[in-house]
Amino acid sequence: MTSLSEVVRQRSTQGFEFKRWNRKKTLELLQQYLWNAALGKPIDRCRVLVEIGRAKKDAAWLEVTEAMLQLAREGSEVFVSKAMQRFPERFPANLRVCVREAEVRGQLDGIIPVLENVLRVEVQLSGKIFGPLQRILIIFVLSQVVLVGVCASQLGSILQQIEGKDMTQFGFFGSQAAVVRFIYHWPWLWMLLVAGCGLGGRWVLGRPWVQAKLETAAAHLSVFAVLLELRWFSFLGSLQVLLRSGALLGESLEHSSATAGSYLGAALTGIGRHMQVEGNSVRSFLRRKLCVERIQPEIRAFLSALEAMPPETRLMALEIRRQALATQVIERAATTAVVFEVLGYLPIAATVVFLEAFIIQFSVVLPKLQ
Repeated sequence: MTSLSEVVRQRSTQGFEFKRWNRKKTLELLQQYLWNAALGKPIDRCRVLVEIGRAKKDAAWLEVTEAMLQLAREGSEVFVSKAMQRFPERFPANLRVCVREAEVRGQLDGIIPVLENVLRVEVQLSGKIFGPLQRILIIFVLSQVVLVGVCASQLGSILQQIEGKDMTQFGFFGSQAAVVRFIYHWPWLWMLLVAGCGLGGRWVLGRPWVQAKLETAAAHLSVFAVLLELRWFSFLGSLQVLLRSGALLGESLEHSSATAGSYLGAALTGIGRHMQVEGNSVRSFLRRKLCVERIQPEIRAFLSALEAMPPETRLMALEIRRQALATQVIERAATTAVVFEVLGYLPIAATVVFLEAFIIQFSVVLPKLQ
């Protein structure tokens, strides 16, 4: 029997493999696991998943499914969540908690349809809000290619006419000329610099403290309120999955709070721990007015009503609330997407203005230099 470490070593000797993962692939993994339920034994279902990865030649898929297969062979009862724990960058903590709670209670097959629906709708809503940014990123890259091409072909002759001239009295034009000269001599270095700025910006936006600042701003700017509503939607989905797996309401609230972000999450975590440790109700926590400014009145009313419901009706109430919230997010997403699109076009507009300003400044400065 080949161990997991041996498999990894074998793969490492095959050279570099690009391993890409996203929420759509997580959704497909859960779907395939459920669709092969007729095979019965978990180990047989894992074998099918491994074969799918080999057929697709998907290195990332194979890493996850081979880990699942190895853990299933070792007799682990929570092999899916354990495999996910080995790849925390691919599977968020709340998803791992949901899957583990379901596995412990023998409800994994039962929660997968609910989890699948939650992930699918989240992907669709995120695409409506952030989709324009991906299109703008492609346009921005093309604009930089055009900038490099113009600097290399058209502006090279301009640089030759001002080469060796004293540019100290033309500060702004001198700075523009220095940038054009840099792009002209080192075009690939400029593209790497732009790519580095883009990747660095994405990394910064992914930092928890930056997201916390953005969520705080979204709470006070109506045009970005949809970002908090998307967090609230994710929280309701996670809560629905955990309750479906058999977890108690207080425990489910605490574990699901991670999906609500730092702005809403602190208050929701407090409610969950308040219910578990002190055995009190949602209403008693809200009466203390702890983080009450972060929880909107409709959210407070819904959580209080949810606690008073019988366990069997909570799932239906959550599903109805999620559907209504999804409709609300779609309606507001159009406005937010337009704002993101406008902000995204600013760097592109700046590139065009830079080129136009340089050419105009050149026509004014050249006679003075001569």
